[in-house]
Amino acid sequence: MQNNGHRDETVATDAPAERALDRARAALRQNQPELAARWCAQALDQDPDLTGAIELDAALACQRGDFDAGIDGFRRLTAIQPKSASAWFNLGKALIENRQMEPGMLALEKSLGLDPKGLEAQVLLGVAQRDLGHLDAASETLEHAVEAAPENVPAIQTLGVVRAFQQRHRDAAELFRRALELRPNGPVAHYNLGRALLALGEPLPAAEHFRAALTINHRYQEARVALGDTAATLEHWDEALNHYRRVLRRRPDYFAAADRLLGVLVLRGRLPEARAQLEELAPHWPDEAYAVLWQARILGAEGQRGKARERLESLADRELPAPLRDEISAALARLDQGSA
Repeated sequence: MQNNGHRDETVATDAPAERALDRARAALRQNQPELAARWCAQALDQDPDLTGAIELDAALACQRGDFDAGIDGFRRLTAIQPKSASAWFNLGKALIENRQMEPGMLALEKSLGLDPKGLEAQVLLGVAQRDLGHLDAASETLEHAVEAAPENVPAIQTLGVVRAFQQRHRDAAELFRRALELRPNGPVAHYNLGRALLALGEPLPAAEHFRAALTINHRYQEARVALGDTAATLEHWDEALNHYRRVLRRRPDYFAAADRLLGVLVLRGRLPEARAQLEELAPHWPDEAYAVLWQARILGAEGQRGKARERLESLADRELPAPLRDEISAALARLDQGSA
């Protein structure tokens, strides 16, 4: 780790545990996580049950991506402090960040059992419930959070996203407007409101919010893709392609932009151009199955339905993500119906 011209403080061997923990916290404030970890280790050598050191050591482990060590540390903390809402919250957060959703939610529920007003725990639990598709449970959790803290923007935003997942786009739009009233320069609220308006059939005001999001954060690629979607909705095909290509010049691995770009090219019958783009973009995708799917779509659009079916059926024995498997099934169904 670079020290920016300053000499790292040598880790002493005779400091008491609390003193070592204080130095660990000071190192972390100075953005020196490696030094903080060394001081933390020293504190734990001197007092293995020092809860502040256990907590900081676990947090540092998660920060560097060692979730197993971090989760073990937070579990140990909950064993020492079983009635600490913050200990259960930290364990739940680490589990969810490591995609261990069910045990993470159980830990968050224990945290809320000890502190029913724990806003961060409510919001994180709602996000986890939403990500697992438990929309009714997420809605209930987040409604309580918003009722308890009516000006908390993360809670309002997350409830708005749940409403959008529930196809309640008008309710979602109202929540995103509320978030913007509280935080006018929030690019995410502008983006989310634009998506809700687009779903409500209002592309022009939607585009205004996507542009606002890009004005605030010009690297907000999701907003640029959304502008492309808006242009496609208005059948401004070249404008849509330009937006998608701008994203892909910066992020050639951005599959959503590539998927939409190819979709417009196939829809408009620009099949040679679609083939060339596919050849250029496919190496950046996480799984060659996506390229096979698009090869089949282009073949179908060319009227080569037999070859398209062969390409899709070549994926039959592959372990694929459920959404991709659904897209392949839909493509096969369209071939059966005689369409591309």
